[in-house]
Amino acid sequence: MLLFGILQSVVMIVLIVATRNWKQVQNRILIAILAVLGISILPSFIGNSRLVLENDMLQFLPIHVSMFLFPLLFLYFKSIFVSNFGLDRKNLVHLVVPALFWMYYVFVWLKTIDVAAPEKGSTARSLYYFQVGYLHDTILLLMVGFYTLAANNVVRKAKRKKLSRDQRKYSNWLRILLLFLITGFALELSSTILGQLYGYWRGSPVDQWLGISFALLVKIYYALILYIISIIGYASYSNFTVSKLTGMTDAIKNHLPRIIAVMETEKLFLNPDLSLSKLAQEVNTTSGIVSVVLNNGLDTSFNDFVNKYRIEEVKKRLRTKDKDQFTLLALAEDSGFRSKTTFYRAFQKFTSKTPKAYLDSLHKAE
Repeated sequence: MLLFGILQSVVMIVLIVATRNWKQVQNRILIAILAVLGISILPSFIGNSRLVLENDMLQFLPIHVSMFLFPLLFLYFKSIFVSNFGLDRKNLVHLVVPALFWMYYVFVWLKTIDVAAPEKGSTARSLYYFQVGYLHDTILLLMVGFYTLAANNVVRKAKRKKLSRDQRKYSNWLRILLLFLITGFALELSSTILGQLYGYWRGSPVDQWLGISFALLVKIYYALILYIISIIGYASYSNFTVSKLTGMTDAIKNHLPRIIAVMETEKLFLNPDLSLSKLAQEVNTTSGIVSVVLNNGLDTSFNDFVNKYRIEEVKKRLRTKDKDQFTLLALAEDSGFRSKTTFYRAFQKFTSKTPKAYLDSLHKAE
């Protein structure tokens, strides 16, 4: 069971890399989560398969990576529900503490790798290995609580801004995933406490009641979680968010035609109260996605995007026969402008002429 769980993580990582857009930030984080879970199963597999007895280099192998799991899960939630998410310094700082502990375990392994097997334990103790282990478990417990609350907070904030169709579709399974991992951590913590009380080499009352090592069952539980994450996570691939680093082409392809369509067919720009959030609601996505798509797909801001349509509407009305029946300001207001100043500024920006100069050129052409 443990081996199948490890192999499952490898197989699904290969599948994501081979058949999906692995450069998309969501998939990168999903790959990292699968890798962490797979590596977390290794200690029990190595111990139960007696590989350590055959190769003492495997003692103190730096595979204590469970601390990465909940920060990665938090980043996975952010990548889905935060439109402008990217793996920048601000987000990668969440991995600093796990990385420091992992580097310490690498240091211990390198220090003990050439030491004779009977003396490895004393060498590790001289490096405060067990004290650091207690600190590791304490911080891990705090991180689980902190990142669970943080992940739920990300979802709540996204819901207040209205979730896109894809975000609604996959938010439920992400919450279930979080619940599965919290349960797994609770089982892992129970296993650790029992090991400290009764010794990992002696059966605890729970072991005797189950008829099998409780610690082993916890790792089997993680193997089953790997199957769940692999199958649902792989199947749920979607371009449900936009990152400035990755996934931009697909996002523009999916959202930009719909944005242009509602502007041209429904003439939303005629509404002087049109806002970024209202446009996002019309195309069933988030304000952040609309903003990023306009910035990267058309190299324009929301205000310029809307005002350009309004200016074209004014120009269209100025070319009609009854143009002289209305003032420029009246035409501007009918086209969606709220103020004279905004209208004049936008008109000159997109035509390189003042409204009066443009009107004079029309009269000359006649």
